[in-house]
Amino acid sequence: MDALKDFISDYGGIKVLAGELGVTPSMIYQWLAGRSPVSPRRAAQIQRLSRGKVRAQDLDRTVDWESLQM
Repeated sequence: MDALKDFISDYGGIKVLAGELGVTPSMIYQWLAGRSPVSPRRAAQIQRLSRGKVRAQDLDRTVDWESLQM
C-alpha cells in the first residue's frame, strides 16, 4: 500500500482521489488501513490514474490480472 500512499500524496490527497473514483474519503482510509479490500474495478481505475505506478494486482490479489487485458 506504500505505492498507493505515495500516489495519493502526488495526486492531490485523499479527497481529490475519492472524488475521481466516486468513493468516500473514508473508503480510501479503510483501504490504506487494510480494513476493506480494494475492489477489482477500483484497483483498475487506480492503476489507470497512476499510469501504472500503482498496480492493480498489488491492490487486489483475488483477480488473475495476468489473464485480463487492461
